[in-house]
Amino acid sequence: MIGNIDIIDEYAIHGWFLDNIKIEDIISTDIIINNNIYQISNSLYREDIKDTFGSKIGGFFFEIPISVRMEGYYAIKFVDENFQKLFNQHFFWISYSRQIETIAQLNSKLFGAEIEVPVEKLWLRDKFFPSVLNDFRKASVLNMGVEQDAIDVSLKNMFTVMRKIALYDQRHNGDYSRVYHKSFARFRKRGINVMLQKLREEAQARFRTKNEPKNLSIYFSQPLAQQKDKTIDIVIPSYRGIEETKECVESVVNSYNEVAIEIIVINDCGPEEELTQYLRKIANAGKITLIENKTNLGFVKSVNVGMRLHPERDVILLNSDTVVSSRWVDKLYRAAYQESNIATVTPFSNRATICSFPKSNVDNDLISGMSIDQLSNIFEQANDRVVVDIPTAVGFCMYIKRESINEVGYFDEEKWAKGYCEENDFSLKVATKGWRNVIACDTFVEHKGSVSFAGEKAARVEENLQKLLREYPEYNMQVQRFIWQDPIAPYRKSAAIELLKAFDGQYIVMISHNLGGGTKVAVDAIADCTSNFHTKILILEGGSESWTLSLKDSDLELVYFKKDIIELAKDLQHLSIRFIHFHQVIYFSWDIWELPSILGVPYYIAVHDYLYICPRLNLIDQNGQYCGEPDTQMCDQCVAKNGTYTGLYDKFDAVGHSVAKWRDRLAGHFDNAAMVIAPSADTQVRMKKYYPNANIVFKPHPERFHFELRSSSSETVNVIILGAISQIKGFQLLKECAEYAYIEKLNIHFHVIGFTMDDTVLLKYPNITISGHYHQDDLDTIISATEGNVALFLSGWPETYSYTLSEAWANGLYPIALDIGAFDKRMAEMEVGETISYPATPKTILAALISTHIRLNENAKQVKSFDYDTTMDSFLSHYYGV
Repeated sequence: MIGNIDIIDEYAIHGWFLDNIKIEDIISTDIIINNNIYQISNSLYREDIKDTFGSKIGGFFFEIPISVRMEGYYAIKFVDENFQKLFNQHFFWISYSRQIETIAQLNSKLFGAEIEVPVEKLWLRDKFFPSVLNDFRKASVLNMGVEQDAIDVSLKNMFTVMRKIALYDQRHNGDYSRVYHKSFARFRKRGINVMLQKLREEAQARFRTKNEPKNLSIYFSQPLAQQKDKTIDIVIPSYRGIEETKECVESVVNSYNEVAIEIIVINDCGPEEELTQYLRKIANAGKITLIENKTNLGFVKSVNVGMRLHPERDVILLNSDTVVSSRWVDKLYRAAYQESNIATVTPFSNRATICSFPKSNVDNDLISGMSIDQLSNIFEQANDRVVVDIPTAVGFCMYIKRESINEVGYFDEEKWAKGYCEENDFSLKVATKGWRNVIACDTFVEHKGSVSFAGEKAARVEENLQKLLREYPEYNMQVQRFIWQDPIAPYRKSAAIELLKAFDGQYIVMISHNLGGGTKVAVDAIADCTSNFHTKILILEGGSESWTLSLKDSDLELVYFKKDIIELAKDLQHLSIRFIHFHQVIYFSWDIWELPSILGVPYYIAVHDYLYICPRLNLIDQNGQYCGEPDTQMCDQCVAKNGTYTGLYDKFDAVGHSVAKWRDRLAGHFDNAAMVIAPSADTQVRMKKYYPNANIVFKPHPERFHFELRSSSSETVNVIILGAISQIKGFQLLKECAEYAYIEKLNIHFHVIGFTMDDTVLLKYPNITISGHYHQDDLDTIISATEGNVALFLSGWPETYSYTLSEAWANGLYPIALDIGAFDKRMAEMEVGETISYPATPKTILAALISTHIRLNENAKQVKSFDYDTTMDSFLSHYYGV
């Protein structure tokens, strides 16, 4: 028997094996996973095996069942002795959270009491690796009833396993590199024997007594233990920007830290006399050490001047457009000395590329109403003592350990000139020596932006970046891998949760999709009417790859890549939720409906389309026309032939591809809702047929607009068609109308303000023009240029509301629409507009356009207003009944 295991991980085990005598035979064998027996066979074709052994088969791939993965660990053992001998090993996988839990259990036994474990703190486990890792691997295997020899716990074999894990993780977005990366760095830096000895000493020191309090922060924290001879230099290069520099320097001067600091400001012969006088004044007061360059040296040389001032000290390079909080130096210092091979430490900031918060690689504004001290405290509370490896330090605020400077030298003054990429170059240099660059996840420093180099920044960054990539061609890939894996996402998230918890009021959760359109307009409008200083809005948007929970009118967001309803619910349980409003459930599993009961809050349902009746969403057939709502047998045939709407197939699959079961599944959710909100009277009647027991109430979307008919003296009937014209919005009927008008030589011109599903087809007709995408602010000008005052709506499905109709009214257009869906009753309520019986012929539509044009020109004075009460208190009462 010959073969090999190529990869084994959380999700699958795959490789190959062959009978070396009967090469072409398909072989099956049993494996035991957590005491369950599964069968694998070598029936898969592998080209590499064919090239080597001439066999057409040999490969196998076994996907670990979800039920097994949910347990958080598993052991794999081959039943057949031949396979045991062939692979000479057993396999064991344990999830990150289960590792943390097991560490707590094992070490609780040492203390004789329970230990509080903050699951999110990666650094905790690293202190005990690998001895405790071996212990809980053995313990877990024994607990599963697998014999002791199910895993080889020798250090050599474990190091081999770790190496395989790390190599695999370079190609996959797993958790393993985040788990073991720091241990690898110590292997490289010190060697395994030195590391193990240090770990044993640390463990003995921390566990010297069982009578101390049993809180992890006591056993695993590293107090600063103020050293009288330890001073850290804060080097602040300055050139221009009096207000920014003043705020920065005073924040540093006024910040409290246990560690002694000296503030060194380098005035690089700046052009602002006011700034120079300010710096001299506070230097004379003894608050800073001021160095004034006689000529302009540039950023890099100025920084080096500051770093060379005290060659025995660690330094923090701080941009002059930053603002710090109390204890910021303590936390950076503590992070730097958490491990001996850390060279640089960067804090979180609002503008710090890969270290940005709340969105990574985005220039974020500070969270409204939060001071820098409050933000810093929140980060410490959320991520106390957490450090994570990053590919490069970020220069706005960069702690540098003196030992690393001594090893690789100062910043390269000739190469980087006035600045940009010098910190990346330094970070990569120290990394090649076995040092690490980390982010201190418990520290936040505000960064306002590059004030001194605002005009030159783009060109300088590009020029220096090319230099950096020529010297370090792998750098870009390292950064992109970091962005893709995003190992600091959990710590942005934990800080975001703490920020949300700090709000003293209640939250309303709006659940929707990320596809935009009228649903987003409605969500934003309702949220604007609902939010005040007592209530804030959280919008949960479903997407094809992830869910995003964001705080309305801020950059704060939490991303759920695994779409885990349990993780989402746990986060929301920390907050005071008033109620949930379901707007759209595309991209969510059926489990999303369990969220209100998990949180113990009421919920509302808004009807924006007909997903709740049909998984094709719009009640349309294969021709893009209204289906007529046939019986469920016909519906099943339609869905089978034409498919579901994007993001709904999994849910339809879960109910056995049955529209009847689809509606049955939703009936309970409708019946238990505090209210089902229909935005038009037509929608209310239509939905009531399917869910007669639900509290379905007609409430229009909150809007305010004023209609005053545009005047038009043109003899041509200029017809406005607004928006994106797809098949269901009447593309084919518009083409037929244009063709009929052209053939009959009617004086009608169609102006599409927007775009269509196929502009080239329509532009063949001389009586059609298409504006293309437009900005909302330009709409009035574009309409005026057409000399039109009539808007045409040709939707072939029963729209639930139509914001485009509101837009037409707001811009003085008189609407003509097919009498299907919301148009008829909305125009009757507004007393502006008219309908044509559906379905309609081009001849009927064009006759209506011509007669309306004549009538409007004879009596142009029409004024109406729609004014929905959108004040906060009355809106909550009127719209939600609360």
